[in-house]
Amino acid sequence: MNTWTSKVRIAALALALLAGCDELAAPQQNQALPRSVVLAGGDIVLRAPRGYCVEQRSIGNGNSNSFALLARCEALGTGAGKNAQGLALITVTTQARADAVQPDAQAITRSAAPAKPSATRNYGGMPVIRFDETSHRVRGASKQVWRSGFAANGHVVALALYAEEGSPMLGDRGARLLSELARRTRAASANATSGPG
Repeated sequence: MNTWTSKVRIAALALALLAGCDELAAPQQNQALPRSVVLAGGDIVLRAPRGYCVEQRSIGNGNSNSFALLARCEALGTGAGKNAQGLALITVTTQARADAVQPDAQAITRSAAPAKPSATRNYGGMPVIRFDETSHRVRGASKQVWRSGFAANGHVVALALYAEEGSPMLGDRGARLLSELARRTRAASANATSGPG
């Protein structure tokens, strides 16, 4: 599995989430939505950024590789008004690596090839790069995708953010959101044995 481009088929689910689809939201209406999930056999505690929740049906959890999808909590059916201008979809993929180190901008760019970078931000030594992609599987999303990643507890954790064409999440807001997700997840994973809390 390529850490940076998950093989998981999420196209239909992604389209519904980006559209804030009521049919998707209905099964989870009035249920508590998770803001954290334990991945990678307990080594990674994924902690969602503010306003985002974990889509429970997306979770694929293994010791070597894990996957989860996050979206705005209201898009997942909390009953709150949908914030169409801020809708985004975040994918998180983990891969066990004995030599796991913080990926630099060159490593992320190599892993996203042949996609071309169009913007780069850096938050606390973690690069967040926007790529112009032509082959991602997320129907309804712009071809511009923010990607980043970090290392924790012997795993490389790859992040990607998708949004509709023209969304403000394709600008700095999206890059900051991935940075917040990484910061929260690294902090939670530092005490992984205590669970997500």
